[in-house]
Amino acid sequence: MRMKPGTYFLLFLLALMLATILISLDYDYLEIKLLPLSYSSIIFILAAVQLWREVKQCRAESAVHELPQQEIDTKQRRYRLGTAFGWISGFALSIYVLGFLIAIPVFSFSYLKLHKRGWVTSIVYTVIVSALIYVIFEIGLNARLYRGLIFGGL
Repeated sequence: MRMKPGTYFLLFLLALMLATILISLDYDYLEIKLLPLSYSSIIFILAAVQLWREVKQCRAESAVHELPQQEIDTKQRRYRLGTAFGWISGFALSIYVLGFLIAIPVFSFSYLKLHKRGWVTSIVYTVIVSALIYVIFEIGLNARLYRGLIFGGL
């Protein structure tokens, strides 16, 4: 069974998120450890699921001996990678400038609209996600999320 380059990345991501989880467990205060622990746990679970899917797909392909799937040409791969990097960078920059409570709804709404979701779906999803983030972190955990350069300063 030959591993794809994406599989190596998933293994690296699993190791990195496991290290992040273990390091964040050592922090003293709940407010400090909660954000890296929650995000790294979610990423770890998603990477593990994707790795399981790839292994399962590789086994199925080797059992059937199908013709190899055509590779996506390099130009299209670079475009997809650039697009993903742009979304992630834009989200990180918007968190830095606007803060979590404004960046999350702006990001989720714009992402859904640019991926051709309806207005109602985009608005409902944005409101639900924003409300959950606010209720869980601000009210439930009493953890003040970063307000951004514009609205809260450093």
